[in-house]
Amino acid sequence: MANFEEEIYEKKLNLQYSGSEENSEINFDCDSLEKIVSNLLSNAIRYTQSLGDINVKLTIEVKIFIIIIEDRGIGIKPEEKRNIFQEFYRSPQAKELEHLSTGLGLPLVKRKI
Repeated sequence: MANFEEEIYEKKLNLQYSGSEENSEINFDCDSLEKIVSNLLSNAIRYTQSLGDINVKLTIEVKIFIIIIEDRGIGIKPEEKRNIFQEFYRSPQAKELEHLSTGLGLPLVKRKI
């Protein structure tokens, strides 16, 4: 989260976190988990307008992490959802808002799962 503090502060975003209090032992690849969460959170921050809300929720169910990152960003049209995990795909709304993105983030997240 330290990587995003400046952008969160500049956009005056309200970032809320809630986590499971269940004490459970889970084995996972820390590097992969960090990359997945970082990518999803980066997208949420990038595409949420100033003063917007981002909610991060972690729950544990039967030794499985469930991570939900919810924002009120630009959204994805239903007809575009089938494309979001294709390499280099970026929705027209995303292209208008952010010119420097590569369209590789979500495909990388999918491969890590």
